[in-house]
Amino acid sequence: MVRFRLRCAAAGRLAWSNRLALSLAAIPFFLHVLAFNRYGFFRDELYFIVCGRHPALGYVDQPPLTPLLAAASQAGGRSLWLLRIIPAFFQVGAVLAACALTRLLGGGRTAQIFAGLCSGLSPLLLAMAGLLETTALEPFFWTFVTYAILRAALRREYRWLIAAGAAAGVALESKYTIAFLLAGLFAGIVLAGPRELFRRREFWAGAACALAIILPNLIWQTVQGWPMWEVLHNDAIAKNVLLEPAAWMVQQVVIYSPLMAPVWLAGIAALNAWRRTRFVGIAVLLIYAAFFVLHARDYYLAGLYPVLFAAGGVAVERVLRLTAVRYIYATALVAASVVVAPIALPLLDEKTLIAYRSSAEAVIAERPAQESSERFAVSVLPQHFADMHGWGTIVDRIAEVERTLTPAERSHAAIFTQNYAEAAAIEVLGDGRLPVISGHNNYYLWGPQGEHPLYIIVGGQRENYVGRFRDVRQVATVDNPYARRDQIGVRIFIARGPLPGRIPFWRSVRHYD
Repeated sequence: MVRFRLRCAAAGRLAWSNRLALSLAAIPFFLHVLAFNRYGFFRDELYFIVCGRHPALGYVDQPPLTPLLAAASQAGGRSLWLLRIIPAFFQVGAVLAACALTRLLGGGRTAQIFAGLCSGLSPLLLAMAGLLETTALEPFFWTFVTYAILRAALRREYRWLIAAGAAAGVALESKYTIAFLLAGLFAGIVLAGPRELFRRREFWAGAACALAIILPNLIWQTVQGWPMWEVLHNDAIAKNVLLEPAAWMVQQVVIYSPLMAPVWLAGIAALNAWRRTRFVGIAVLLIYAAFFVLHARDYYLAGLYPVLFAAGGVAVERVLRLTAVRYIYATALVAASVVVAPIALPLLDEKTLIAYRSSAEAVIAERPAQESSERFAVSVLPQHFADMHGWGTIVDRIAEVERTLTPAERSHAAIFTQNYAEAAAIEVLGDGRLPVISGHNNYYLWGPQGEHPLYIIVGGQRENYVGRFRDVRQVATVDNPYARRDQIGVRIFIARGPLPGRIPFWRSVRHYD
């Protein structure tokens, strides 16, 4: 009878914890629902849809999972909300995993509230989950893998090592950066234990599972000559904004909310201070060091933060003894998140958002130090909003140009674009009458379908094409005031008659970045 009562009490506490975690996860999900159909497709979302419509074991610039999810969401027709609900569900999963990790580390109700609020409402995590990007899936996978390994280490439930391996393999099929977490955890176990994990067959079964899942993609990259390395190299030297370590660390405080910084900083300290979790703390420090050295983009560590919020929630709960202080801090977190939410998600129309940002800048007396992780992408809107604009305008201008062609010209014409976003926008949002080609990333591998005596060219300067075609004329200009700067004023040309005796036009336009 006593055991039965204890089991009932434990079940009751678990049910209460699950209800609390679900309630915390529902907050960001509700915000995503409000933003689902505002603005338009993000540039990478359009590209992922097209990639997914060309199923493959890999692509030049990412593994296959996210493109396949994107294409599947559009199988029944074009739908922005069906695309966006996928990352929203992954953020729900990240919040639930963070709350579960908090409980595993001995945290109570207050610790879960801190972990859940920060994981769900941190500005960058909220913004990332508003788009179907490879990064949107990372917070869930990183947190689940860490939880599974800690569960095996703390409770000796070694079957969770197999679950960790399977989740890591799937995560690698979305984005390769979880390899840093796996390497860091491995090094942490070597340095601080528990080394008995290496003697468990479940550990090696999990590792084999991860390798089996990612192996087809590794083979694809090898056959193609590892184009992903070329993409990363070119991005680092030509496109990404490089920050010094101190500035990079300050940016971490800013993009995850300064008010939430005490929680994740406490998480780093706690993981290293607690003996049984020290291997995770060492992994965290090693990952930070690696990203410093590699000049990684400031959001590349996003997957790690729910783990830090979980550990930090436990630490803060133990430090803040007064209930009133705890609830004042939690209320402040929510209030700050409400203020920042319109900058993270498209909750406002464009004119209202611009006015809102201007008011915020007037209050703090300065603009954000770094609004974009890419050069040339600054706009009147934040980069992630600007990249949802302008694509429909390109499609409309292309349609107008197509109507000026004769039926004979249209039958042999193709559309050429400078980048994958323009090409994908024309394919996804256009009528599909003309083939669309580009030299950018995976579009180069798909290549042109036959010879084309006439090209409608999007972007570039007329002098770029004069020496390659018999006749080149500018016929239109693309303008959208809310697009990113490098997509405003884009020229459209008609180029006729590729000149013989030159390097073929197609071979001269390849670029991986």
